[in-house]
Amino acid sequence: MVRQEYDFVIISGGTAGLVVATGLTENVDVSALVPEAVENALQDPRIDIPAMWSAVFGTDLDWDFMAMPQEELNGRQIGEPQGYVLGGSGAINAEVFIRPSAVGFDAWEPLGNPGWSWHDVAPYFRRFHTLNMPNEVVAKHLDLSWIDEAIKGTSGPIQTNFIGVVEDPLGKAWNETFRKLGLVFEGGPFNGRGLGGWWIPASIDPVSKTRSYAAAAYFAPAKSREILRSSPALTGVIFKLKDGTTHQVNANREVLLAAGVFKSPKMLELSGVGGKALLDRLGIETKVNNPGVCEYLQDHLMTRSSAPNEACGSLFMIPAQVNLHNGPKQSGMTRDCKPGDFISIGAFLQYPLSRSTSHISSLDPSAPPTIDSCYLSLPLDIEIYARHPMASRWALIERPAAIT
Repeated sequence: MVRQEYDFVIISGGTAGLVVATGLTENVDVSALVPEAVENALQDPRIDIPAMWSAVFGTDLDWDFMAMPQEELNGRQIGEPQGYVLGGSGAINAEVFIRPSAVGFDAWEPLGNPGWSWHDVAPYFRRFHTLNMPNEVVAKHLDLSWIDEAIKGTSGPIQTNFIGVVEDPLGKAWNETFRKLGLVFEGGPFNGRGLGGWWIPASIDPVSKTRSYAAAAYFAPAKSREILRSSPALTGVIFKLKDGTTHQVNANREVLLAAGVFKSPKMLELSGVGGKALLDRLGIETKVNNPGVCEYLQDHLMTRSSAPNEACGSLFMIPAQVNLHNGPKQSGMTRDCKPGDFISIGAFLQYPLSRSTSHISSLDPSAPPTIDSCYLSLPLDIEIYARHPMASRWALIERPAAIT
């Protein structure tokens, strides 16, 4: 039964919420409630099987938000997938494990965010994950000498590794291509420096070969604690249980909002925190006039460049072989290359200057937010983004003989 008071109320059991709740409740004297609108999908094969990540978009595991038609994209509407499942979007992403840039964090702190420099946050990046290294042969082949044993995670709940990587020409050629283009890899992404060519690990458990994410790594081991609970359909800290009863829960110490990039600002605005003009228009009493709520979102677009290629490698999977194996298979899933094979490179605009917005448009807490992605709304973004496929083509032209 849900109590009337907890020390902490952590709104939403997503990637951040479950980590915070689990950490707080390691102290048996601390109570925490995690109201959550979605179901527990632990052991759902669509989540656990790493290669199925793109198949869940638009399904019951996705909030399936859709942005407004975009003027610079000729009126196209772009989907904004968000995990509709315990564990949040970490349950439906592509399992790519990349640390952010140190320069980005160091730019935050002078803007009035003490404690958010790279030096401050780096220990927490180490704490939440374990990097499982491949054998020496694969490590040498992928040139993983950049991995600093002193800074990689060794005991965190989220499991990461270079699963599925076997010796093929692409691994070595990728790094050589970037060096040939003058993009010398220095430092290492775990040090906050990712310039150059390098292979990224994946958030996949090396033993079970399943996705490693917040619900499986944090919530599952802690769910036996009586103080950690979840319950569907929330509105701030007033929420409804499955039986339709409404509860209001008070936090003795703090309410933490961790509902994601779209739903967190939605809850703020419904609670009276946001731009006064918008709140007045909807008849919501303004508690805190903050017009900046969800006004400066950044989102990155991706484009792919493809070229004919005759390389063989683990990227080319034979669908017909799937039924031949009942258990995990990491090698032998390649095919001889034939005329007409292609290699593709995806390019992202990581730091767009265009800013997106997301706001409520009604008083209905179940209504989706109105998202305006504003993709390429600034000419400089178009100029920079246009150079991405050019750079991709250079990489394909300059590629070493190993992948030709």
